[in-house]
Amino acid sequence: SLLDTIADRLKVKMFFVGVGGNGNSRPVDEFCRAHSNAYRVGEISPEEVPAWYNMADIAISLSIRETFGYSIVEGMACGLPSIVFGSGALKEHIRDGVNGMVVTTDQEFISGLTAMIERPELRATLGATARRTVIERYSFELFGLRLRGYIEEALFPHSVALERSLQPLTGRKSTL
Repeated sequence: SLLDTIADRLKVKMFFVGVGGNGNSRPVDEFCRAHSNAYRVGEISPEEVPAWYNMADIAISLSIRETFGYSIVEGMACGLPSIVFGSGALKEHIRDGVNGMVVTTDQEFISGLTAMIERPELRATLGATARRTVIERYSFELFGLRLRGYIEEALFPHSVALERSLQPLTGRKSTL
């Protein structure tokens, strides 16, 4: 498997934090028993999550069906570059070569991960951009503005529509 190749060929330390897909930790437990450089941390408190990300160099996801990708976004918030497959929702967060790497094959994954491991300046550049991406897309301030816009639109749909239609004439930017 791809994970075996990463563990065997690249010889990186791998930490598995959390329970695992669908609450089934057996595959991760078996993988860690088979590889001396793989460690299962298990479930941790929300307060501990940033510390684990801050100990890492790279966030990876082997998922091809991710619906949002919280683990990748959390890693990005901590300044980690990511490498993900270009399917599912993960490609919505990662711009290839800008804030991480998006790949389509196992070989591309290994090559990209090797490049990140061997080039700390690449990790630093992608990681800094990843953090900016999260701040620009998911900050509390932005969330608050979007929420305000949704509430205004729900409560005052005609006013919001009028404001949007007048925007080109007035130059005023809508909060929506």
